Amino acid sequence: DADGAVWWLLDGCCWNDTLLAALDHCLDRITYFGRAESFTRIDRSAADAPEPNCTLNEEIDSVGTGAVPVLVPRLDASRDQIEGLTINLSPTTPPGAQVMYALRPLRPSVQERPNRLLRHKGTNLLQFAIGWNVAPRRRVIARLTSRFRGTVIRELLRIKTGNPSSTWSSSGKAVRESIKYMTGKDASGKPLNEPHRHAEFLAWCEDDRPTRLVVWRDGISFDQDEQDAILRATRKESAWAGHGPDSWRVKLIPLDRTVPPPPGFDGKPASAWETMTPYVPPRHHLRKGNERPRESLEEQIKRELVAREFPRAENVSVSIGAATWVTVHIPRSQRPAHSSIGDRRGYHITLRFDKPIHGPLRLGHSSSFGLGLFVPVE
Repeated sequence: DADGAVWWLLDGCCWNDTLLAALDHCLDRITYFGRAESFTRIDRSAADAPEPNCTLNEEIDSVGTGAVPVLVPRLDASRDQIEGLTINLSPTTPPGAQVMYALRPLRPSVQERPNRLLRHKGTNLLQFAIGWNVAPRRRVIARLTSRFRGTVIRELLRIKTGNPSSTWSSSGKAVRESIKYMTGKDASGKPLNEPHRHAEFLAWCEDDRPTRLVVWRDGISFDQDEQDAILRATRKESAWAGHGPDSWRVKLIPLDRTVPPPPGFDGKPASAWETMTPYVPPRHHLRKGNERPRESLEEQIKRELVAREFPRAENVSVSIGAATWVTVHIPRSQRPAHSSIGDRRGYHITLRFDKPIHGPLRLGHSSSFGLGLFVPVE
């Protein structure tokens, strides 16, 4: 549009109708001009042109400090000179050309446009594209989601209290109670009696790399303050490494409702599900290298499915695949003084139900932080 246009103002008394028609034909043949991400169209405008902000001068002294040279054709240049190739020419100024000087116009100040998220009533699913220079590893998903969650809670406390330095412990009981469905704990710091009803921060992966962050809450819509807090949190980059350069950070870009929810969040039932992120058992299933019968992976999975009220969970078929090491989220009250994360063994799991079930399906340790996320399979 006009705000992004560059104008050339060509003065002179020689512009008759015949020459203008020739110029228009030349402009019609220019289908590519400049770089691919800049100008792709050029034409002659009959609209009122703006005041020029850059003028060519023959003498550098008449321009002033900061003048730059500009190579232009001479008025008496021949057609052969204009159409000639300048490759392998030894003179700096090729025949038929001259150097003039101009002072660059001041560039407008550049300001980053903040992420804009359209608030929606009655939504319990928000999605964000993950942008990165160095791709986060799948094994550190819980660290990334945990840090983003912490930023969201801090922003929500600032909205609720109006105090930029407000923290959960310094906020009043009423404020802590008002954000319990975001933190997952009541005003006293105890886990909610309504398990799995708080906000969960999950990661969707493609080609073994996280490409989308999903904020989900089962059955309870995000209110305006919560959506604003989540949006504010996306304006800050999140680190996925314990220590490292700035390139080990991600940028979250809000996605609107035209982007469909990931499989498992779309309400379509499925009988077979497999882990997208490793499943970490919440309890130790090995003792001296041997599996504890009552704490086997299969038993823990079935117990959790029953607790989450999935139909006919006791009849599910469990297939256990390869194991891998993965970081898990450890609540602050349980962290050792020297660490904020822990490494646990995670497993690739496939579940087959005798009847289709609805997702989303996430099980095991740190399932509210992206681990143990299952996706439907054919």
